[in-house]
Amino acid sequence: MYQCPITYYTENLIFNLDKSCWAAYKLGGFNYDFLDDEAKIGILNKTARFFAGITSEAQLLIIPTEEDDREHYRRLRSKIHTDDPLYTTANNHANMTEKYLERNSGNKKANEYRYYIIVRLGPAEDDIVKKISEGIQYFVKDPVNMLNVYMNLDTKDILESKLESNKREAEKWVDAQNMKLTIESVGSEELQWLLRRGAYRGLDNVRVPLYYKNSNLEPWEPVADEVTDGMTQKERILRPREREIVNLFSGVISVC
Repeated sequence: MYQCPITYYTENLIFNLDKSCWAAYKLGGFNYDFLDDEAKIGILNKTARFFAGITSEAQLLIIPTEEDDREHYRRLRSKIHTDDPLYTTANNHANMTEKYLERNSGNKKANEYRYYIIVRLGPAEDDIVKKISEGIQYFVKDPVNMLNVYMNLDTKDILESKLESNKREAEKWVDAQNMKLTIESVGSEELQWLLRRGAYRGLDNVRVPLYYKNSNLEPWEPVADEVTDGMTQKERILRPREREIVNLFSGVISVC
């Protein structure tokens, strides 16, 4: 499975320390208890086909969460534009709804579960190099990274062509799986939450703090410098800034 600390992430893609790439998706729920037997069997068959179609490594996450009503409505109000003609009406409606829920629920938080699957896309580079025939082709295409892999050098560079290839593969995967279950790619904000929540597991009444670009709560992603391959002068390379990734994680991380 993917392990923290990671090398880089963007959109729903996670780049691991072993240079493998993983894609994160959120599974949608469905009604089950009130269906007839035939419909229940249909859902079970779809679920079975979904798991049978996963041909690579994957990690399934079932995460219990507590929905904070106050935080929920704070986020809603922050997304209302002040110059919108319905700003006052929408803001008042959100305030009234929040107060109604507080009055009738006794400030209790709603418990729910979120379901995620994180799938490995293609083989890692070190797996490719183990195959001589494929290793030769890989060397011709990308000699610098091939040597880095072969000599086990600590390089975090990501080829732009590899990034685009992983994006296409991730899109194809979700399109194919949507024929079986409802599944969608997570956004960068939700992926950051998945990565950061590990340090806060088991703690009561703690909201996982997230990074944002600005006060408008635009999703944040770690910065990577764009450079040109010194040998070919053609291939663009992303060079993640290590400090950006380290800031995502709290506590002490031991790499075995």
